[in-house]
Amino acid sequence: MYRRDAESAEKSTLPNTPPFLRALRVPAVKEFAMPSKKPDSFLGWLGRQVGFVSKAIKTDVTKKSEPQPQEPNVVYRADNIEEAPHPEQPNITLRRTTIDEVIVEKDKPQMNSDERG
Repeated sequence: MYRRDAESAEKSTLPNTPPFLRALRVPAVKEFAMPSKKPDSFLGWLGRQVGFVSKAIKTDVTKKSEPQPQEPNVVYRADNIEEAPHPEQPNITLRRTTIDEVIVEKDKPQMNSDERG
């Protein structure tokens, strides 16, 4: 773990280290640095939960959110399902589903017969 030669000792210590400390060949501080991510612990989890609750308490719930788009008004709907066996392979069934709908949207203005062209 400790360096054996003087060159590596100089590189491994901080640049402003006095020479008598460099002779001790102490590894640089970065080698003893803590890992970037600690393993999860109970106190860490508890702190996160307290943070979530405190944020929820501070959040203004009286703000109006964006208006949700209205569901279209479906006047007519017809579902047609056609099934037929495959001509060459009788254990395969071919299925076609067709949905016919008439939708009236309230927000769009209606066009006059003159504007339609």
